Parts: sequence; C-alpha cells; structure tokens
Amino acid sequence: MADKSINTRALVADILTEIDKNMAKSHLLVREVLDKYDYLDREDKNFIKRVTVGTLEQRIRIDYVIECFSNTPVNKMKPFIRSVIRMSTYQLLFMDKIPDSAVVNEAVKLSVKRGFGGLRGFVNGLLRTISRSKDGIEYPSADTVKGLSINYSCPVLIVESMINDYGFDLTKESLLSSVKEHVNYARVASNIQDSQLRALLREWDENNIDYEEDEDIPRLYRIGGNKFANLRGFRDGLYTIQDKSSAMVFKDVILPDNCLVLDVCAAPGGKACHAADLLGGRGRVIARDVSESKVMLIRENKERLKLDNIEPECFDACEMDPSMEAAADVVILDVPCSGFGVIGRKPDIKYAVNEAGLESLVELQRRIIDNAVRYVKKGGQLLYSTCTMRKAENEDNVDYILGLPGTGLRLKYSKTMMLSDKQDGFFIARFVREE
Repeated sequence: MADKSINTRALVADILTEIDKNMAKSHLLVREVLDKYDYLDREDKNFIKRVTVGTLEQRIRIDYVIECFSNTPVNKMKPFIRSVIRMSTYQLLFMDKIPDSAVVNEAVKLSVKRGFGGLRGFVNGLLRTISRSKDGIEYPSADTVKGLSINYSCPVLIVESMINDYGFDLTKESLLSSVKEHVNYARVASNIQDSQLRALLREWDENNIDYEEDEDIPRLYRIGGNKFANLRGFRDGLYTIQDKSSAMVFKDVILPDNCLVLDVCAAPGGKACHAADLLGGRGRVIARDVSESKVMLIRENKERLKLDNIEPECFDACEMDPSMEAAADVVILDVPCSGFGVIGRKPDIKYAVNEAGLESLVELQRRIIDNAVRYVKKGGQLLYSTCTMRKAENEDNVDYILGLPGTGLRLKYSKTMMLSDKQDGFFIARFVREE
C-alpha cells in the first residue's frame, strides 16, 4: 500500500533543485531516492522517475513555454519554485492522465508547505494560464537552429556543433530521436546453456517484457520496459544491459587464445565484461579506471556476471605504465567524451556542455591516447570508441593516432553511429599494430 505521508512531487522537486544547483547526476539521485523509499508502490516510483527524467529531457522546451506567460524569467525564480513550476509544466504538457487541476493544486500546496506561501498566487496563476493556453502555443520553426533547440530541448551549442559536422537534416533526425522513448538492449552471456536461455526468455514472457533478437549481434536482444534489476535472470548474471552501439565494438573482432585485454577507461565495465565474456577461459581482462568509486562499479558488474577473468584496478589513464608497454593483445580505449550520443538517456549531460569543456576534453583524450597506443603489442589491436558523434573527438582523434610516430598502428575500420530510435550515438575505430 502506498505511503500517503510521502509526497512524490516533493521528492521530484528536491531532485530537480539539487541537479539545478549543484549539477548533480540525475540517474544517481533518482536511484538514491528510489532506494531510500523502496517501500513505495510501483506507480509512485514510476511517477518519480518519469517526471524527473522527463522534466530534464524537455527543460529547454519547458522554459520556453514558461517564459511565454511569466513576467519573471525562469533563471530569476527561486530554485525550489523553479523546480515546482518546471515539473508541473512537464505534467501539463506531456502527461494527459493527470488532470490539469490536480497538477496546479498540488504545485500550490507544495509551494506553501515549503515556506513559499507568498508565491502561491504566482504559482497558481502561471500554471493555470499554461493549462488554458497550452494547445495554442506557437513554437519556433524546427527548420532553424533556435527551433531545433527549443522543439527538441537541446542547447544551441550542441545543435550548432552537430550541424557543422553532419548537416541540418541528420542533426534534426538525431535530436528528434533524443526525446523519444529509448530502446533497451540485453546482451545475454555467451556461455549459458540453451536450457538457461529458454528459461530466461520464459521469465521475460512472464513479466510481459517484449524482446527481439538483434539481426547483427548474436544473443543481443532489443527489449521493452526497464524493470530488469528485480528479475532473477539479471541478478544471476545471465545478461547485462548494454546498448547495441556499445556491443558493436567487438563485432568481427577476433580475440586470440591466452589473450590479454587492457581496458584503460573501463567503468562501469560494460566493454571489459563483454571482452571477458567472449574470452571465457582463454584469456584475461585488466579493467582500469581513475578512482576507487569507479573501480567499485567494475567489481559489482564482475561479481554479478560471475566473470573471474576480469582484474579491476585503480589507475589513471593519463599516467604511463611502463609495465604494460607492448604487452596487450587488445587495448580498449573508450575515452571520456562529450556524450552527445547518450543525451536521450542522460539528459543532464546536455546542460553541462560548454566551449571550454569541449576543448579540454580533446586535450584529455589525447593525453590518454599517447599512453594507450604504447600498450599494444605487435600484431595486437587498439579499439577506440566514444559515445559521441562529434568529429573533433572521433575522426580527428583517428588522424591524431595515425600521426603518432613509431606506433605501427594501421586503421582497419571506423564507423559513426548516429543517435536514433534504435541505438545510442557512438563511434568505433579499430587499429592493428603491424608485426
């Protein structure tokens, strides 16, 4: 039974305010709240997640609507009131099952309860005006940069960067996908028996999870819903959630017997675990990241997936490790990036982007590249990837790698995958070091 003493709207407003004030990670805050209030019923949990993520995802569009009717600019509002108005506007625009009157009344009550009784008239009047006028709002044409930014809730800086790299039409198509429902993929462990696979598929059937095996990657399934963590198959490590674009890193990659794989920026461990799964008992994976908290994420995935051939280590990829020079058969180089390809899953990423940050990212990537290329043994492979479509972090870094003296690296393959309704945006490049 739902706990009526817990105001789910208050929880959402607090999450949004914390994100707004401190640039906190939305998925971590949502997870913390859902864990803390685990006794809430599924409907309440779904409400918290949907309104939080939806408000973030649509924030630029929401702010445009608010400022069509408010004499106070959004950025001048008190932080908590701004969060209440934003999340209420999201509900008015995107959640038809909740009566507008209930949205407005709950917003006013919450504002008063939190000590903003003097603003009850402002909150009430603004939200009622939006409710009455929402069907007649005129948005800028989606055939302009400003229109793309507002209609698909994406900062102008990202819009202009994507247009510069890929043109207007492809940018528009990707941004439209970023605000649609996102597809999930489950990669099933390669070593499970057919009987275990049949039992896993039965569990999905019993839990009304739609699934379809991918046409490109064996045992990768496109699946509906997001209630995986509570299922036995997930807890038992029979599968992991991994986007198709990420799983494509190992497509057509041959891992030799007694292979040593080094993942220099591994957390949370998706690609390292994929490599370990493919190797089975034929080799080992050293999975590194810069902090103990990130290494803990790798350990958690290792333990759940029962992958004994992964060795998590804390090591800064910006530092050279002489002991690994020319030692690895495969180096996985999934560098920190701008994340343009996953803004549909992690909408707070798009609000943290700035010019200086983009420039410093490339500098960081190249510091890591300078070390990582030296770890590839003769005849070995370097797998470079990012979850962005930005050419400065992809094709330009490929050219940088090829221009480094003495590496012997030759490009075998590269591919940009645009953000779409079927996958995240991603970039892959595979290099081989000549014998």
